[in-house]
Amino acid sequence: MNKKLENILFCKVSPLSIAVFRIVFGFFGLLEVIYFYKTYLIEDYILQPKFLFNYSFLPVKPFSEGVLDILLALLLVSTILIVIGKFYRVAISFFFIVFSYFLLLDKSYYNNHLYLFSLIAFLLIFIPADSALSLKNKKKRKPTLGWHLRILQFQFVVVYFFGGVAKINGDWLLHYEPVTSILKGLDVHSDFLAIFLTYGGLLFDLCIGFFLLAKRTRIYAVFLVLVFNISNHIIFDDINIFPFFMLASLVLFFEVNKFSFLSKKQELIHDDKSEPSKVVIYALAVYVLIQVLMPLRHIVIPGNVDWTGEGGRFAWRMKIQSRGINVCEFAIFDMNAKKIYPVNVDLHIHPVQKRFMTHYPKMVLDFAHYLEGYARKKHGLTNVMVKAKINVQFNQRESVEVLSPNIDLTKEKWNSFGHNEWINPLPN
Repeated sequence: MNKKLENILFCKVSPLSIAVFRIVFGFFGLLEVIYFYKTYLIEDYILQPKFLFNYSFLPVKPFSEGVLDILLALLLVSTILIVIGKFYRVAISFFFIVFSYFLLLDKSYYNNHLYLFSLIAFLLIFIPADSALSLKNKKKRKPTLGWHLRILQFQFVVVYFFGGVAKINGDWLLHYEPVTSILKGLDVHSDFLAIFLTYGGLLFDLCIGFFLLAKRTRIYAVFLVLVFNISNHIIFDDINIFPFFMLASLVLFFEVNKFSFLSKKQELIHDDKSEPSKVVIYALAVYVLIQVLMPLRHIVIPGNVDWTGEGGRFAWRMKIQSRGINVCEFAIFDMNAKKIYPVNVDLHIHPVQKRFMTHYPKMVLDFAHYLEGYARKKHGLTNVMVKAKINVQFNQRESVEVLSPNIDLTKEKWNSFGHNEWINPLPN
Protein backbone atom coordinates (compact mmCIF):
# COMPACT_ATOMS: atom_id res chain seq x y z
CA MET A 1 0.00 0.00 0.00
CA ASN A 2 1.21 3.50 -0.84
CA LYS A 3 2.84 5.04 2.24
CA LYS A 4 1.25 8.45 1.71
CA LEU A 5 -2.23 6.95 1.33
CA GLU A 6 -1.60 4.81 4.40
CA ASN A 7 -0.79 7.91 6.44
CA ILE A 8 -3.89 9.70 5.16
CA LEU A 9 -6.24 6.85 6.00
CA PHE A 10 -4.77 5.56 9.25
CA CYS A 11 -3.21 8.54 10.99
CA LYS A 12 -4.86 9.43 14.27
CA VAL A 13 -6.77 12.69 14.10
CA SER A 14 -8.64 14.91 16.49
CA PRO A 15 -12.18 13.60 17.06
CA LEU A 16 -13.63 17.08 17.48
CA SER A 17 -14.68 17.96 13.94
CA ILE A 18 -16.46 14.62 13.52
CA ALA A 19 -18.03 15.03 16.96
CA VAL A 20 -19.39 18.45 16.01
CA PHE A 21 -20.70 16.97 12.76
CA ARG A 22 -22.38 14.16 14.72
CA ILE A 23 -24.24 16.73 16.80
CA VAL A 24 -25.22 18.66 13.66
CA PHE A 25 -26.37 15.48 11.91
CA GLY A 26 -28.49 14.45 14.88
CA PHE A 27 -30.03 17.92 15.05
CA PHE A 28 -30.98 17.94 11.36
CA GLY A 29 -32.25 14.38 11.70
CA LEU A 30 -34.48 15.61 14.53
CA LEU A 31 -35.81 18.42 12.30
CA GLU A 32 -36.50 15.91 9.53
CA VAL A 33 -38.50 13.62 11.83
CA ILE A 34 -40.47 16.60 13.12
CA TYR A 35 -41.20 17.46 9.48
CA PHE A 36 -42.50 13.91 8.99
CA TYR A 37 -44.94 14.53 11.83
CA LYS A 38 -45.97 17.95 10.48
CA THR A 39 -46.73 16.56 7.03
CA TYR A 40 -48.56 13.47 8.40
CA LEU A 41 -46.16 11.11 6.64
CA ILE A 42 -47.74 7.94 8.02
CA GLU A 43 -51.40 8.88 7.67
CA ASP A 44 -51.36 10.70 4.33
CA TYR A 45 -48.38 9.32 2.44
CA ILE A 46 -48.13 5.71 3.60
CA LEU A 47 -51.54 4.45 4.75
CA GLN A 48 -53.95 6.53 2.66
CA PRO A 49 -52.79 5.54 -0.86
CA LYS A 50 -54.08 2.23 -2.16
CA PHE A 51 -50.78 1.60 -3.90
CA LEU A 52 -47.15 2.29 -2.98
CA PHE A 53 -44.42 2.44 -5.61
CA ASN A 54 -41.86 0.02 -4.22
CA TYR A 55 -38.27 -0.33 -5.39
CA SER A 56 -37.81 -3.61 -7.25
CA PHE A 57 -34.41 -4.22 -5.62
CA LEU A 58 -35.92 -4.04 -2.10
CA PRO A 59 -39.75 -4.15 -2.06
CA VAL A 60 -40.48 -3.26 1.57
CA LYS A 61 -44.07 -3.15 2.84
CA PRO A 62 -45.65 -0.83 5.43
CA PHE A 63 -46.34 -2.15 8.90
CA SER A 64 -49.60 -1.44 10.71
CA GLU A 65 -50.28 2.15 11.77
CA GLY A 66 -49.43 1.38 15.40
CA VAL A 67 -46.04 -0.10 14.52
CA LEU A 68 -45.25 2.79 12.17
CA ASP A 69 -46.12 5.28 14.92
CA ILE A 70 -43.77 3.51 17.33
CA LEU A 71 -40.96 3.41 14.76
CA LEU A 72 -41.31 7.12 14.04
CA ALA A 73 -41.32 7.95 17.76
CA LEU A 74 -38.20 5.85 18.33
CA LEU A 75 -36.60 7.50 15.30
CA LEU A 76 -37.12 10.83 17.05
CA VAL A 77 -35.52 9.47 20.23
CA SER A 78 -32.56 8.10 18.25
CA THR A 79 -31.75 11.58 16.88
CA ILE A 80 -31.57 12.95 20.43
CA LEU A 81 -29.27 10.11 21.47
CA ILE A 82 -27.06 10.83 18.46
CA VAL A 83 -26.78 14.48 19.49
CA ILE A 84 -25.78 13.72 23.07
CA GLY A 85 -23.65 10.72 22.13
CA LYS A 86 -25.41 8.27 24.44
CA PHE A 87 -25.86 4.69 23.17
CA TYR A 88 -24.50 6.15 19.97
CA ARG A 89 -23.82 2.99 18.00
CA VAL A 90 -27.29 1.59 18.68
CA ALA A 91 -28.93 4.95 17.97
CA ILE A 92 -27.18 5.60 14.66
CA SER A 93 -27.77 2.01 13.49
CA PHE A 94 -31.46 2.28 14.35
CA PHE A 95 -31.68 5.66 12.61
CA PHE A 96 -30.10 4.29 9.43
CA ILE A 97 -32.38 1.23 9.27
CA VAL A 98 -35.68 2.96 10.09
CA PHE A 99 -34.99 6.17 8.16
CA SER A 100 -34.02 4.12 5.10
CA TYR A 101 -37.11 1.97 5.59
CA PHE A 102 -39.40 5.01 5.35
CA LEU A 103 -37.44 6.27 2.34
CA LEU A 104 -37.76 2.93 0.52
CA LEU A 105 -41.50 2.53 1.06
CA ASP A 106 -42.33 4.57 -2.01
CA LYS A 107 -40.32 6.01 -4.91
CA SER A 108 -42.30 9.24 -4.59
CA TYR A 109 -40.56 9.95 -1.29
CA TYR A 110 -37.16 9.98 -2.97
CA ASN A 111 -35.30 13.17 -2.34
CA ASN A 112 -31.58 13.77 -2.70
CA HIS A 113 -31.16 15.08 0.83
CA LEU A 114 -33.05 12.11 2.28
CA TYR A 115 -30.80 9.78 0.31
CA LEU A 116 -27.78 11.71 1.60
CA PHE A 117 -29.06 11.40 5.18
CA SER A 118 -29.31 7.65 4.75
CA LEU A 119 -25.79 7.36 3.33
CA ILE A 120 -24.26 9.53 6.08
CA ALA A 121 -26.06 7.53 8.76
CA PHE A 122 -24.65 4.33 7.23
CA LEU A 123 -21.10 5.71 7.30
CA LEU A 124 -21.46 6.97 10.87
CA ILE A 125 -22.22 3.44 12.05
CA PHE A 126 -18.55 2.60 11.44
CA ILE A 127 -17.11 5.89 12.71
CA PRO A 128 -16.56 6.56 16.45
CA ALA A 129 -18.21 9.98 16.20
CA ASP A 130 -18.96 9.84 19.92
CA SER A 131 -15.27 9.95 20.89
CA ALA A 132 -15.68 13.59 21.93
CA LEU A 133 -18.46 15.94 23.02
CA SER A 134 -20.60 13.03 24.16
CA LEU A 135 -21.90 11.31 27.27
CA LYS A 136 -20.06 8.14 26.36
CA ASN A 137 -17.88 6.48 28.96
CA LYS A 138 -14.36 7.82 28.39
CA LYS A 139 -12.81 4.42 29.08
CA LYS A 140 -14.52 2.96 26.01
CA ARG A 141 -13.43 5.64 23.55
CA LYS A 142 -11.62 4.60 20.38
CA PRO A 143 -9.17 6.75 18.43
CA THR A 144 -10.45 8.63 15.40
CA LEU A 145 -8.56 7.74 12.22
CA GLY A 146 -7.99 9.70 9.05
CA TRP A 147 -10.38 7.61 6.96
CA HIS A 148 -13.25 8.43 9.33
CA LEU A 149 -12.96 12.06 8.28
CA ARG A 150 -11.98 11.47 4.66
CA ILE A 151 -14.92 9.23 3.77
CA LEU A 152 -17.38 11.83 5.07
CA GLN A 153 -15.59 14.54 3.09
CA PHE A 154 -15.69 12.29 0.03
CA GLN A 155 -19.45 11.83 0.34
CA PHE A 156 -20.15 15.55 0.28
CA VAL A 157 -17.70 16.12 -2.59
CA VAL A 158 -19.59 13.43 -4.54
CA VAL A 159 -22.89 15.28 -4.04
CA TYR A 160 -21.47 18.50 -5.42
CA PHE A 161 -19.40 17.00 -8.24
CA PHE A 162 -22.07 14.73 -9.70
CA GLY A 163 -24.61 17.48 -9.27
CA GLY A 164 -22.38 19.29 -11.75
CA VAL A 165 -21.93 16.28 -14.04
CA ALA A 166 -25.73 16.04 -14.28
CA LYS A 167 -25.81 19.59 -15.67
CA ILE A 168 -23.67 18.65 -18.68
CA ASN A 169 -26.60 18.25 -21.08
CA GLY A 170 -28.11 20.17 -23.97
CA ASP A 171 -31.06 21.68 -22.13
CA TRP A 172 -28.83 23.10 -19.40
CA LEU A 173 -25.91 24.28 -21.53
CA LEU A 174 -27.70 25.51 -24.66
CA HIS A 175 -31.21 26.46 -23.55
CA TYR A 176 -30.42 27.44 -19.94
CA GLU A 177 -33.19 25.20 -18.68
CA PRO A 178 -34.65 24.83 -16.12
CA VAL A 179 -32.99 28.04 -14.88
CA THR A 180 -34.94 30.16 -17.36
CA SER A 181 -38.27 28.64 -16.32
CA ILE A 182 -37.45 29.13 -12.65
CA LEU A 183 -36.49 32.78 -13.11
CA LYS A 184 -39.64 33.45 -15.13
CA GLY A 185 -41.67 31.90 -12.33
CA LEU A 186 -40.02 34.30 -9.88
CA ASP A 187 -40.57 37.19 -12.32
CA VAL A 188 -36.86 38.10 -12.25
CA HIS A 189 -35.79 36.72 -15.62
CA SER A 190 -33.07 38.20 -17.77
CA ASP A 191 -30.86 36.50 -20.35
CA PHE A 192 -27.69 37.57 -18.57
CA LEU A 193 -28.90 36.25 -15.20
CA ALA A 194 -29.99 32.95 -16.75
CA ILE A 195 -26.59 32.44 -18.42
CA PHE A 196 -24.71 33.47 -15.28
CA LEU A 197 -26.64 31.08 -13.03
CA THR A 198 -26.50 28.26 -15.57
CA TYR A 199 -22.74 28.26 -16.08
CA GLY A 200 -21.95 29.54 -12.59
CA GLY A 201 -23.92 26.64 -11.09
CA LEU A 202 -22.16 24.16 -13.35
CA LEU A 203 -18.66 25.38 -12.48
CA PHE A 204 -19.51 25.65 -8.79
CA ASP A 205 -20.71 22.05 -8.54
CA LEU A 206 -17.82 20.61 -10.52
CA CYS A 207 -15.09 22.48 -8.62
CA ILE A 208 -16.28 23.34 -5.12
CA GLY A 209 -15.54 19.99 -3.53
CA PHE A 210 -11.91 20.11 -4.64
CA PHE A 211 -11.60 23.74 -3.52
CA LEU A 212 -12.84 22.72 -0.07
CA LEU A 213 -10.23 19.95 0.14
CA ALA A 214 -7.34 22.25 -0.82
CA LYS A 215 -5.98 24.43 2.00
CA ARG A 216 -5.15 27.36 -0.27
CA THR A 217 -8.67 27.71 -1.68
CA ARG A 218 -10.71 26.52 1.31
CA ILE A 219 -11.58 29.92 2.77
CA TYR A 220 -12.80 31.17 -0.63
CA ALA A 221 -14.74 27.94 -1.14
CA VAL A 222 -16.50 28.41 2.19
CA PHE A 223 -17.70 31.84 1.07
CA LEU A 224 -18.98 30.40 -2.23
CA VAL A 225 -20.76 27.57 -0.42
CA LEU A 226 -22.49 30.11 1.82
CA VAL A 227 -23.67 32.17 -1.15
CA PHE A 228 -24.70 29.14 -3.20
CA ASN A 229 -26.75 27.39 -0.51
CA ILE A 230 -28.41 30.52 0.82
CA SER A 231 -29.38 31.40 -2.76
CA ASN A 232 -30.85 27.92 -3.21
CA HIS A 233 -32.88 28.36 -0.04
CA ILE A 234 -34.30 31.63 -1.38
CA ILE A 235 -35.00 30.38 -4.91
CA PHE A 236 -36.42 26.94 -4.16
CA ASP A 237 -39.31 26.40 -1.76
CA ASP A 238 -39.22 22.60 -1.81
CA ILE A 239 -35.70 21.68 -0.69
CA ASN A 240 -36.44 21.90 3.03
CA ILE A 241 -33.28 21.74 5.19
CA PHE A 242 -30.91 20.55 2.43
CA PRO A 243 -28.97 23.83 1.90
CA PHE A 244 -28.50 24.27 5.66
CA PHE A 245 -27.27 20.70 6.03
CA MET A 246 -24.76 21.30 3.24
CA LEU A 247 -23.62 24.43 5.07
CA ALA A 248 -23.24 22.46 8.29
CA SER A 249 -21.04 19.90 6.49
CA LEU A 250 -18.35 22.59 6.18
CA VAL A 251 -17.19 21.65 9.67
CA LEU A 252 -15.68 18.50 8.14
CA PHE A 253 -13.38 20.49 5.85
CA PHE A 254 -11.72 22.72 8.40
CA GLU A 255 -8.34 21.64 9.74
CA VAL A 256 -9.23 19.61 12.80
CA ASN A 257 -6.48 21.14 14.94
CA LYS A 258 -8.34 24.43 14.72
CA PHE A 259 -10.63 22.98 17.35
CA SER A 260 -7.79 22.67 19.82
CA PHE A 261 -9.25 25.47 21.96
CA LEU A 262 -11.87 22.91 23.01
CA SER A 263 -9.30 20.37 24.07
CA LYS A 264 -5.55 21.00 23.81
CA LYS A 265 -4.84 17.31 24.15
CA GLN A 266 -6.90 16.37 21.08
CA GLU A 267 -4.95 17.86 18.19
CA LEU A 268 -4.09 16.25 14.87
CA ILE A 269 -1.33 13.70 15.28
CA HIS A 270 0.67 13.14 12.11
CA ASP A 271 3.30 10.85 13.54
CA ASP A 272 1.03 8.43 15.30
CA LYS A 273 -1.07 6.08 13.24
CA SER A 274 -3.01 2.86 13.60
CA GLU A 275 -2.02 -0.35 11.84
CA PRO A 276 -3.54 -0.46 8.31
CA SER A 277 -6.48 -2.82 7.92
CA LYS A 278 -7.03 -4.60 4.61
CA VAL A 279 -10.71 -5.06 5.45
CA VAL A 280 -11.13 -1.30 5.88
CA ILE A 281 -9.20 -0.56 2.68
CA TYR A 282 -11.29 -2.99 0.61
CA ALA A 283 -14.54 -1.76 2.16
CA LEU A 284 -13.65 1.87 1.44
CA ALA A 285 -12.67 0.98 -2.13
CA VAL A 286 -15.99 -0.77 -2.74
CA TYR A 287 -17.99 2.11 -1.25
CA VAL A 288 -16.11 4.73 -3.28
CA LEU A 289 -16.52 2.69 -6.46
CA ILE A 290 -20.29 2.37 -5.93
CA GLN A 291 -20.65 6.09 -5.26
CA VAL A 292 -18.72 6.93 -8.42
CA LEU A 293 -20.46 4.43 -10.72
CA MET A 294 -24.07 4.93 -9.59
CA PRO A 295 -24.38 8.48 -10.98
CA LEU A 296 -22.78 7.38 -14.26
CA ARG A 297 -24.82 4.28 -15.02
CA HIS A 298 -27.18 6.17 -17.36
CA ILE A 299 -24.28 6.66 -19.81
CA VAL A 300 -24.69 3.10 -21.14
CA ILE A 301 -28.45 3.61 -21.65
CA PRO A 302 -29.60 5.42 -24.83
CA GLY A 303 -31.83 8.47 -24.46
CA ASN A 304 -32.12 11.51 -22.21
CA VAL A 305 -31.88 10.24 -18.62
CA ASP A 306 -33.86 13.18 -17.22
CA TRP A 307 -36.70 12.43 -19.62
CA THR A 308 -36.79 8.63 -19.34
CA GLY A 309 -35.75 8.37 -15.68
CA GLU A 310 -33.56 5.40 -16.63
CA GLY A 311 -30.61 5.53 -14.25
CA GLY A 312 -31.77 8.84 -12.81
CA ARG A 313 -32.26 7.98 -9.15
CA PHE A 314 -29.47 7.83 -6.57
CA ALA A 315 -27.39 9.94 -8.96
CA TRP A 316 -27.54 13.50 -7.54
CA ARG A 317 -29.51 14.88 -10.51
CA MET A 318 -30.78 17.93 -8.66
CA LYS A 319 -32.96 20.72 -10.08
CA ILE A 320 -32.08 20.06 -13.72
CA GLN A 321 -35.59 19.85 -15.14
CA SER A 322 -38.96 21.53 -14.87
CA ARG A 323 -42.01 19.43 -15.59
CA GLY A 324 -45.68 20.26 -15.40
CA ILE A 325 -48.65 17.93 -15.89
CA ASN A 326 -50.92 18.61 -18.86
CA VAL A 327 -52.70 15.26 -18.89
CA CYS A 328 -52.45 12.20 -16.65
CA GLU A 329 -55.14 9.68 -17.56
CA PHE A 330 -55.46 5.91 -17.28
CA ALA A 331 -58.13 3.58 -18.60
CA ILE A 332 -58.92 -0.09 -18.05
CA PHE A 333 -60.19 -1.96 -21.12
CA ASP A 334 -62.46 -4.98 -20.55
CA MET A 335 -61.70 -6.93 -23.71
CA ASN A 336 -64.48 -9.48 -23.13
CA ALA A 337 -67.30 -6.98 -22.63
CA LYS A 338 -65.74 -4.43 -24.99
CA LYS A 339 -65.99 -1.70 -22.35
CA ILE A 340 -63.66 1.07 -21.29
CA TYR A 341 -63.44 2.17 -17.66
CA PRO A 342 -61.72 5.52 -17.08
CA VAL A 343 -59.63 5.53 -13.88
CA ASN A 344 -59.85 8.28 -11.28
CA VAL A 345 -56.15 8.32 -10.44
CA ASP A 346 -56.66 10.48 -7.33
CA LEU A 347 -58.77 7.74 -5.71
CA HIS A 348 -55.82 5.35 -5.80
CA ILE A 349 -52.69 7.39 -5.10
CA HIS A 350 -51.62 10.59 -3.37
CA PRO A 351 -51.17 13.77 -5.49
CA VAL A 352 -47.43 13.67 -4.72
CA GLN A 353 -47.26 10.15 -6.11
CA LYS A 354 -49.15 11.29 -9.20
CA ARG A 355 -46.75 14.18 -9.75
CA PHE A 356 -43.66 11.99 -9.43
CA MET A 357 -45.22 9.35 -11.65
CA THR A 358 -45.14 11.80 -14.55
CA HIS A 359 -41.40 12.25 -13.93
CA TYR A 360 -40.54 8.55 -13.99
CA PRO A 361 -42.10 6.31 -16.68
CA LYS A 362 -41.22 3.27 -14.57
CA MET A 363 -43.84 4.47 -12.08
CA VAL A 364 -46.39 4.75 -14.91
CA LEU A 365 -45.71 1.10 -15.71
CA ASP A 366 -45.94 0.12 -12.02
CA PHE A 367 -49.29 1.85 -11.66
CA ALA A 368 -50.62 0.19 -14.83
CA HIS A 369 -49.72 -3.26 -13.47
CA TYR A 370 -51.40 -2.34 -10.18
CA LEU A 371 -54.57 -1.36 -12.11
CA GLU A 372 -54.48 -4.68 -13.94
CA GLY A 373 -54.42 -6.54 -10.63
CA TYR A 374 -57.10 -4.22 -9.22
CA ALA A 375 -59.40 -4.93 -12.17
CA ARG A 376 -58.94 -8.68 -11.85
CA LYS A 377 -59.30 -8.95 -8.05
CA LYS A 378 -61.86 -6.23 -7.29
CA HIS A 379 -64.05 -6.45 -10.38
CA GLY A 380 -63.46 -9.98 -11.65
CA LEU A 381 -62.24 -8.94 -15.09
CA THR A 382 -60.25 -11.69 -16.77
CA ASN A 383 -59.08 -10.11 -20.02
CA VAL A 384 -57.91 -6.55 -19.54
CA MET A 385 -55.67 -3.94 -21.08
CA VAL A 386 -54.42 -0.78 -19.37
CA LYS A 387 -53.51 2.29 -21.37
CA ALA A 388 -52.29 5.72 -20.29
CA LYS A 389 -52.12 9.21 -21.71
CA ILE A 390 -49.36 11.21 -20.06
CA ASN A 391 -48.69 14.64 -21.52
CA VAL A 392 -46.29 17.02 -19.78
CA GLN A 393 -44.43 20.30 -20.11
CA PHE A 394 -40.72 19.53 -20.05
CA ASN A 395 -38.36 22.47 -19.74
CA GLN A 396 -39.25 24.75 -22.68
CA ARG A 397 -41.34 22.11 -24.47
CA GLU A 398 -45.00 22.92 -23.92
CA SER A 399 -46.55 19.56 -24.80
CA VAL A 400 -44.77 16.21 -24.87
CA GLU A 401 -46.28 12.71 -24.82
CA VAL A 402 -44.35 10.41 -22.46
CA LEU A 403 -45.64 7.29 -24.23
CA SER A 404 -48.06 6.32 -26.94
CA PRO A 405 -51.65 6.18 -25.62
CA ASN A 406 -52.19 3.02 -27.72
CA ILE A 407 -49.68 0.88 -25.81
CA ASP A 408 -51.08 -1.89 -23.61
CA LEU A 409 -48.93 -1.40 -20.53
CA THR A 410 -49.85 -4.79 -19.06
CA LYS A 411 -47.69 -6.37 -21.76
CA GLU A 412 -44.64 -4.22 -21.04
CA LYS A 413 -41.78 -5.11 -18.68
CA TRP A 414 -39.18 -2.78 -17.25
CA ASN A 415 -35.57 -3.15 -18.33
CA SER A 416 -33.43 -1.85 -15.47
CA PHE A 417 -30.19 -2.10 -17.45
CA GLY A 418 -31.21 -0.73 -20.83
CA HIS A 419 -33.58 1.55 -22.70
CA ASN A 420 -37.32 0.86 -22.64
CA GLU A 421 -38.56 1.35 -26.18
CA TRP A 422 -42.17 2.11 -25.16
CA ILE A 423 -41.04 5.50 -23.78
CA ASN A 424 -41.30 8.19 -26.45
CA PRO A 425 -38.03 9.96 -27.35
CA LEU A 426 -37.69 13.53 -26.16
CA PRO A 427 -38.20 16.06 -28.98
CA ASN A 428 -35.28 18.40 -29.61
